[in-house]
Amino acid sequence: MKLFKRGSLVAAMAVIVAAFFAGPASATITPNPYSTTAGTGRFNTISGIGNGACNLSGIRASASGTTGSVTGFVASGCSGTISSGAYVSAITIRTALPTVTAAISILIRNILGGQCQYSGTFTGTANGTNTVTVTGTATLVRTLNPPAICTGTANASLTVTLPGAVIS
Repeated sequence: MKLFKRGSLVAAMAVIVAAFFAGPASATITPNPYSTTAGTGRFNTISGIGNGACNLSGIRASASGTTGSVTGFVASGCSGTISSGAYVSAITIRTALPTVTAAISILIRNILGGQCQYSGTFTGTANGTNTVTVTGTATLVRTLNPPAICTGTANASLTVTLPGAVIS
C-alpha cells in the first residue's frame, strides 16, 4: 500500500473513532448549580374526552450540570377537560444537545370526575433560553376513584420557564 493511502486510512480511522467516542454534546443549565421556587409553565393534553390545560406557578426546580428536577408546582386556571392538576413526584429533566427528556408524573382531575395519575417520558429540544418544552404520550398509571372515567393515554406537552436560568 502506498504511503499516501496508508496515511489516509489512518486519518479516516482516527476521525471515525473520535466521532464514536464523542457522542452527543451535553447541554448545561446555568448558573450551575441552579435553584428556583418561582418557575412558571403550562401543561396541555389531548385525550379521548377532549383537550385540556393547566397553568403552572410556583415551580420548584433545581439543576446541576445536565440534570434538573422539578419538585413541586401549583396548577391553576385549568380549562377544557381538566378541572384540576396536582404534583405527584419529581419530574426529572435531562439534557443532551439538542434533545431534552423529561420523566413526568402528574395527577389530573377531569370533567367526568376521574382522578387520574399519568406518567410518561417526553422529549423536546434545548433552545438557549430559560424555557423547556417537551411533548409525549402520558399513560394512565392508576385511577384514584374507580369507577370514574380516565382515558388510557393522552398526548401532552409541558412547558417550564425557569427565571434566571439559561439552557444551552
